[in-house]
Amino acid sequence: MGMCSSKSKETKNNKYKYLKEFLRSNLQNQKSVTIDLSERYISEKDILDLNVALSQCQNLNILSLSLNGYGVVKQFIKLVQILENLQNLIRLELNLEYNQINDSQCQSLANSLQKSLNIQYLELALKNNKISDEGFSQIFCALEKLTNLKALILQLGWNKINLNDLSLFQIRFQNCSKLIIFNLDLRQNQINDRIQQQLASKISKQKRLVLKQVVLK
Repeated sequence: MGMCSSKSKETKNNKYKYLKEFLRSNLQNQKSVTIDLSERYISEKDILDLNVALSQCQNLNILSLSLNGYGVVKQFIKLVQILENLQNLIRLELNLEYNQINDSQCQSLANSLQKSLNIQYLELALKNNKISDEGFSQIFCALEKLTNLKALILQLGWNKINLNDLSLFQIRFQNCSKLIIFNLDLRQNQINDRIQQQLASKISKQKRLVLKQVVLK
């Protein structure tokens, strides 16, 4: 009984709607955490507190963090630096929709992501921001360094992406050699019909993908 109880605690996903609840939790024993602070104002101090708290979660394997819709830009660099302290993560879900994130912030995100070498499942929700081809390319530049990545979910609709250099995307996508699940949402960007068709065709021909979906319209 005792052994079963211990295993159950290890695999439990702990969910928090308020930052103060997470800060008061047993941080060192956290393995799977969902923190949903959507549409709430988060101060610079809150981001620093979150960073310090997560840095104490040395056993954390799974993190789902939602900070969509509150204007994270001012604290963005400090926010994404959180990822650099989480070297044991194998699954990361990061929701930063509706935050006016631009290409410069994408570079900060990419710099931190590429250090998370153990990630196998990554979901980035970045819809309704200000990301162009440059930011999109920076993200994939980081992703090709994640050599254990098997599943990738990218939600990038309602940005400013046009994919004019489709060949560069193809090269970086091919470098994600262990990827078997790929979901890409690029609705309501600035991609013309010809490039949409080419992209859809290239992804459909990827035989290594056991599950794939590309949404362009």
